[in-house]
Amino acid sequence: SPSIESYCGYEPEELTGLPIKSICPDISQYDILLRDLYNSHVVKDYEIKLKRYDGTPIDCLVTVTTKKDEHGKTTGYHGIARDVTQIKKAEETIRHMAYYDALTDLPNRVLFKDRLGMAMAGALRSGKNVAVMMLDLDKFKQVNDVLGHDVGDLLLKAVSRRLEKALRKNDTVARMGGDEFMVILPEVSALDDAMIVARKIVETFQMPFDLNGHNLSVTT
Repeated sequence: SPSIESYCGYEPEELTGLPIKSICPDISQYDILLRDLYNSHVVKDYEIKLKRYDGTPIDCLVTVTTKKDEHGKTTGYHGIARDVTQIKKAEETIRHMAYYDALTDLPNRVLFKDRLGMAMAGALRSGKNVAVMMLDLDKFKQVNDVLGHDVGDLLLKAVSRRLEKALRKNDTVARMGGDEFMVILPEVSALDDAMIVARKIVETFQMPFDLNGHNLSVTT
């Protein structure tokens, strides 16, 4: 129909004769849709990605029914697709806000607790340990009081990135609030391993932070 042009970018006549697969980037989704149609003849509100004319994927909800002739033979399908890309993006944003700190984009207290539980469960299976560290910034209140909260926020962001670089990909650094951070080291074999990471974190704070012309030496 003409509405396909508004969200898919195709003129209706450009789609005539093309297989649905040509605008469906994930063939597995398409195959599942066909299987469900074969079994029930009607599929309602099935989530599928379609591809715009320029190649951009869009999220759609489709309702499809099987068309049959007078002998009961399938002759085709009739469907309606609704663009729900913005709705999906809003849902992803809400989920992200629930688990990540708005300022630093680090895991928040909720996600920290979840990851700690997963790390402990993994340690029980592997027979290894989990190390948990808590740290805060020395004289952070003075930074806020003297230079203002804008600089304080910049410092928290810079600290977050520096902590992430000091850790492995499977480690977790979370912001608990204020200038308090927590670190999870899963699958630690010995206490010395945790001490090595702790020393590395302390050493990363030996370099000052350059924030909008302010050269700050902040330790932890």
